[in-house]
Amino acid sequence: MKYSEIAAPPQSLEDWKRGHNNAGISPIDRDLQQPQKGEVRESLLKEQNSLCAYCGSRLNTDFSDSHIDHFWPQTHFPDRSLDYFNFFLSCGPASLPDARSSPRTCGGAKGNWFDEDYFIMPCEETCESRFTYSDSGNIPPNSIQDVAARNMIKKLNLDDDGLANDRKKNYNGY
Repeated sequence: MKYSEIAAPPQSLEDWKRGHNNAGISPIDRDLQQPQKGEVRESLLKEQNSLCAYCGSRLNTDFSDSHIDHFWPQTHFPDRSLDYFNFFLSCGPASLPDARSSPRTCGGAKGNWFDEDYFIMPCEETCESRFTYSDSGNIPPNSIQDVAARNMIKKLNLDDDGLANDRKKNYNGY
């Protein structure tokens, strides 16, 4: 998992939400369109150094290989569906493939999962230290007793062979 420092939300997002609220309309995530959605993506890409918040894979600047993931899933936390501090850029396109056709990782694998007791947010300053990164590409928890780290590895599918191979190449400078 990669540490992602969250800055202030783009002003355009806050103005858009305020405009809807002033009109007596409760905005929802699916209403968010351009230019605000693009500005949110640009802001997240910059904050995350063009990396997936979960696996650290490099993301394209055209967003063809990423989507905005709601850390607290919208189905369980509708009040956070437009909360900028709930947004992280995750690898995997916005229209994720069928799970049977390709392995899913990160936000696509997480889906609507959330464990109130055992989770790690990418904006936690210590999140990276909870995992071990090795030249083999594997990413075990730093402590076997760290249930939250084990949960995140499993639910985000961070032990996927493709991700492990990519980490191995990056670690060894290929």
